[in-house]
Amino acid sequence: MALVLAFDTTAPDLSVALARDGELLAEAGAPQKAASSRLLGLIDEVLERGGVDRTDLSGLLALRGPGSFTGIRIGLATALGIHQAAQIPATAATTLEVLATDRGLPASDAETRVLTLIHALREDWYSQLFAVTAGAAVPLEPPVRRSAPELSALAFDRAIALTGPRPGSPPIPAIEPAPPARSAALESSLRPPSWDPGLLSRPLYLAPPPATLPGPPKAVRPLS
Repeated sequence: MALVLAFDTTAPDLSVALARDGELLAEAGAPQKAASSRLLGLIDEVLERGGVDRTDLSGLLALRGPGSFTGIRIGLATALGIHQAAQIPATAATTLEVLATDRGLPASDAETRVLTLIHALREDWYSQLFAVTAGAAVPLEPPVRRSAPELSALAFDRAIALTGPRPGSPPIPAIEPAPPARSAALESSLRPPSWDPGLLSRPLYLAPPPATLPGPPKAVRPLS
């Protein structure tokens, strides 16, 4: 019996979910910008609503991107802290692979090529192709950042897209996913992953942080 807590701080909305053997017990969410102040409180809320203590958990899973640069760091640092303090098995998964196991996709025993998408800045999308069979996803390529024309040229059966902080629609027909933490908790409680805490120190960034490099120093006017 696997009881798993999962949380995602990479998407536009923060999500926390608790599942046992593929059954959702509790979940909660908040705007992603509140991750630093709300995440621990939401974790406690979800555990209380699920009627379990942290020590009851089989494992803890955090999403490691791509997505919000600051959000990724908050989520992974929180997961690592809980793992070390409470001695709970922990690991991390990419947001793209979690989207590939979304329960909104029609179940099929036949192999389906699923394209997962996360809105990047401007017209680009983080993406990855998976072969999905009976809910289990196998990556067919590494995560990559693609333009709209590149996406339109791909061959796939279904696409699932997580839009970003700025309004944007994918250039191809796509399904809107459930909160990523829900999908992560359901999948990892049904098919427990290899608990590898080393992944908590491996954030997935497919773009540099949105920061402006400093220019040359301005001249200081002498006192007259």
